[in-house]
Amino acid sequence: MSDDEKTFELLKLAGQAAGRVVGQVGEDDLDRPTPSADWSGRELANHFVLWTAYALEKRGLREDMGEDLTSRDFVAEPGWQAAYDEQLERALAVWSDPAVFEGEIGSGDGAMAARDTAVMLLMEFVLHGWDLAKATGGEYVADPALGEGVLPHVEKWAQMYRDYEGFAAPVEVPADASALDRALALSGRDPNWTP
Repeated sequence: MSDDEKTFELLKLAGQAAGRVVGQVGEDDLDRPTPSADWSGRELANHFVLWTAYALEKRGLREDMGEDLTSRDFVAEPGWQAAYDEQLERALAVWSDPAVFEGEIGSGDGAMAARDTAVMLLMEFVLHGWDLAKATGGEYVADPALGEGVLPHVEKWAQMYRDYEGFAAPVEVPADASALDRALALSGRDPNWTP
């Protein structure tokens, strides 16, 4: 299996976990605190929906996200959870084409290799999926292969994310911590965080 095929398999696993997380969000959960202190539950949920479903599709299609998407309050819309599932399915279908992993996405200084973009979106899925699960009082339930698959990517990109203040300082975890917990900790998240 090629690296691109592995990334796509991880995206599918992340999508399954994301569907479970989104499905457990109740209206009252949107006002709860989140592991990202600067974000409300509503802001986190909207960010998660935007980047793991809509941006995933738009990046794969090499299309820009307009303000109609970036300013949209997805979670205020009736049936937003079912709409998320449908949009996620469309986005994953785009990335099922191996050709989508070729070349670059974006232009000029903002251009990035498509396969790196896929990895960045995979990290969005896992890290913010965990954030949203915790913020809404649930658990992040995922195939262990997802944690094992995302950890090397977090290790590779963590310093860049910290340089741009996207990740906080690493959190210490026990030596026998799961791969997911190690990825969370490396991104500055406390795997034992509670609201």
